[in-house]
Amino acid sequence: MTYREQRRRVYTPVGRKTFASAVRTFILDEFPHLGGPMIVDLFVEKLNTLVDEFCPPTNRLRMGQLLWFAVAKDEKPSYGKSMDRTRIVPVVLTVVSSEDIERFKDGVHLKEIRKGVEARLYREAYEQGGVLSEADLSVILRVNLDTISVDTVAYERENGCVLPRRGTVHDMGRSISHKSVICKKRRLHGRSTSEVARETGHTNKSVDRYTLALDRIQFCTKMGLSVEAASFVTGLSKNLVIEYTDLAQEIEAIKSQEMIEDDVPF
Repeated sequence: MTYREQRRRVYTPVGRKTFASAVRTFILDEFPHLGGPMIVDLFVEKLNTLVDEFCPPTNRLRMGQLLWFAVAKDEKPSYGKSMDRTRIVPVVLTVVSSEDIERFKDGVHLKEIRKGVEARLYREAYEQGGVLSEADLSVILRVNLDTISVDTVAYERENGCVLPRRGTVHDMGRSISHKSVICKKRRLHGRSTSEVARETGHTNKSVDRYTLALDRIQFCTKMGLSVEAASFVTGLSKNLVIEYTDLAQEIEAIKSQEMIEDDVPF
């Protein structure tokens, strides 16, 4: 045996004392029928990737930031689907920023600062491929869930936007606020699908789906169909038919008011 071969024999085992080696040994000992060496190596490689994604080095975080796990924004929700079966992604969130500190120094009311922080968290997660729920923000900020909900709705109303939270992006829950904003931008302000999608954090497909649903309900109303009949024809639930009917009436009322104001000669 040459000197070089001897050194390799002595030091190679030291280099194999890795997390991957420990996982590989664990699988081979505890799950010997999982598959051959290639399958085990693929499993270990994927596990290593997940560890890197979900446990990043702390030096990647700045002061005021934290690591959180959000539901993937392109995850398809379905009734009864548990979080255990839902794909999640790691996101870095700025809980405290230099702008927040400046607002404290300027004496801005705590509620206004909090609403700004909540909006930032929703957007940061979305930009990184995830969506946060109001429950996520409740835990992160140690604030009552009802307060988060009120803050979110108030921010959207005051800024004429839809925050990309899970309830709106994945169309979950009974709230129609995001549908209302989207349909009004399309039917009242004449915005294009792509403009509305960009402004509200939705896909073009979602924007078109909400707008089409509104148009279909308006048509059903003009045809004199009942809620039950409109639900059967459109495939929408009765609750959604009622909500879209109310929204259509609101939009028509706004249009009528604008026409009256345009006719005033002064």
